[in-house]
Amino acid sequence: MSEKLKPPQKIYLQDYCEDYLSYGNTTWCDDKQNDDDIEYILRSEYNALRAENERLREALSSLYEACMKADEQGDLSEYVDGSILDRASDALKEVTK
Repeated sequence: MSEKLKPPQKIYLQDYCEDYLSYGNTTWCDDKQNDDDIEYILRSEYNALRAENERLREALSSLYEACMKADEQGDLSEYVDGSILDRASDALKEVTK
């Protein structure tokens, strides 16, 4: 009985061009060989990364909201200044695009 091979977590497309399917030099490889190689990951890996990103976004959003509420009530710690809240706000805007 033969063992089923596990696919690599990522592969790279080399010598990419617009019509890469008919281009004779286009290859796929397990290793990145050139700076312009295009990385592809398994759908399962992509889905796991999306779920982790969403979990972190929700955590950051909750923390930001709690800090803003504490600031409105004058209860925000002196260790949390406006620059921290600005960076959290910017990060939230970036991941919700």
